[in-house]
Amino acid sequence: MEKMLGLMQESNVNLALIWRPFTPVYSPSRLEGVTPLLYVAQIRQSSILKILLQYGLLERERCPMHILLTILFYPPSPHILDELYYRNIIDDTKDCIALCARVLTRISVSDVETQIDFGRDPLIADWKDYIPVTRYRDPCELSHLCRATIRWCLLGRINLPKGIRELPLPPALQRFLNLES
Repeated sequence: MEKMLGLMQESNVNLALIWRPFTPVYSPSRLEGVTPLLYVAQIRQSSILKILLQYGLLERERCPMHILLTILFYPPSPHILDELYYRNIIDDTKDCIALCARVLTRISVSDVETQIDFGRDPLIADWKDYIPVTRYRDPCELSHLCRATIRWCLLGRINLPKGIRELPLPPALQRFLNLES
């Protein structure tokens, strides 16, 4: 925990820059109880989501499927009137789903289908195309399971993503572990 608190004080650490707006300050805000990961999922900022995932925030979630459901079903801001802006949201939604699929070993398609049965419409109709079949039907690839296991071990030591760069692995494997490919 001390290591994490030390990182939060650094001015050049990406996680500190993202976390700073969520530091506990008394404010009767409607964002109370919203984690940085949930907030980023609601606004679908894939570039920020990638940084949070690299630091292991999705693996720390009690119910990571909730983040994926938020990305798929949370309605965009009502002030959106611009078609280009809406298309960007759809593209970011696709990117966010793909990023989450790089972290999760199992994705419950039945949870998504239940939401649809309740009358909620996903932002993208072909949402299943952005989730690899190996996350919900076929056995998961060994390479993905290895990535998840190594990340879990590093997360337990509070050493993500820095610990990936310290592993004696080729750069291509380090990028794979760091969710870059």
